[in-house]
Order: sequence, then C-alpha cells, then structure tokens
Amino acid sequence: MVPATPIDLVLHTPGGLVLAALRIARALDRHPAKVTVLVPHLAMSGGTLIAMAADEIVISPHAVLGPIDPQIGSFPAASLMKVVADKPIAAPADQGRQATVA
Repeated sequence: MVPATPIDLVLHTPGGLVLAALRIARALDRHPAKVTVLVPHLAMSGGTLIAMAADEIVISPHAVLGPIDPQIGSFPAASLMKVVADKPIAAPADQGRQATVA
C-alpha cells in the first residue's frame, strides 16, 4: 500500500479482543493519509476503539457506537477490578488490570 493512500474502512462488529482492536486503532492512527470509518449498523467495544482512531466517522442515522468495555470471559474487566477491591483475589485482578490498561 502506498503510504499516501486514504483508507475507507467499513466497520460492523460486536467487538472482540482488546489487544487486536488496539493494534488496529494504533495502525490507523499512524497512517499518514486520511482514514474514514463507515459504520452502517454497529461498532461495539473494540469497534468503537477502532472508529475513534479514524480522522472521520461516517455513521448511519440508525447505527450505534457502543461503550469501550473490555471483557474477561463473560465478565466486564471493570467489574472484576471492583470485586478485587472489595475482596482480594489475585488472578482476576491481574487479568482485569491488564484488560483495562491500554
């Protein structure tokens, strides 16, 4: 790809792994040409993170950008952090901390 080539990315995702979304977002952020993300329906969690790295977001009037909400298994990482603050448990705390730190 030529570095000066603009990128138009159609993004329709329920989310996914934070690490993957973060790497894609950083690559888009570092791209020297204009990056436009088009969201026809939904971009949740990691999708929102990717969209926020673009220079421009074009979103359908009925589309949704969801909260950036890292998950560990089926639990929100932020909830695991709260559990550990209330009741010290080492393993979930470490996983929750890693999922919430970019």
